[in-house]
Amino acid sequence: MGWEVRGNQRYYYRAKKVNGKCVQTYFGNGPVAEIEAEIDAQERLLRIAKIEAHQNVQAKLHAADEPLLTLCSATDLVTKATLITAGYCQHDGGEWRRRIETNERIAN
Repeated sequence: MGWEVRGNQRYYYRAKKVNGKCVQTYFGNGPVAEIEAEIDAQERLLRIAKIEAHQNVQAKLHAADEPLLTLCSATDLVTKATLITAGYCQHDGGEWRRRIETNERIAN
C-alpha cells in the first residue's frame, strides 16, 4: 500500500495477504516508517531484478532452441516426403501405413 496522506500527515502502511485476506500493518510517520518503506522498496527492486534475470535466461534458452526446432521441422518434412514416395500414407494424421495398390488387391 505504501504511504498514505491523511490531513497534513503521511503514514506508512504495509499490506500483505495472510490466508487469502489482505492485512495492513501500520508503521506511522516517523523514522521507523521511513526505514520500513526503504526495506520494502529494496525488496521490490530485488524481486524485479530476479524476474528480469529469469526472463533473460528464458530468452537465451528459447534462442538456443530455434536451430533445433528448424532442424526438426526440416527432418519431418524430408521423412514425410520419403514415406509418401515409398507408397505410404498417413492414416487419420496418425500412423503411417503402406498403401495397397489395386493390382495387389486383385492378386490376393
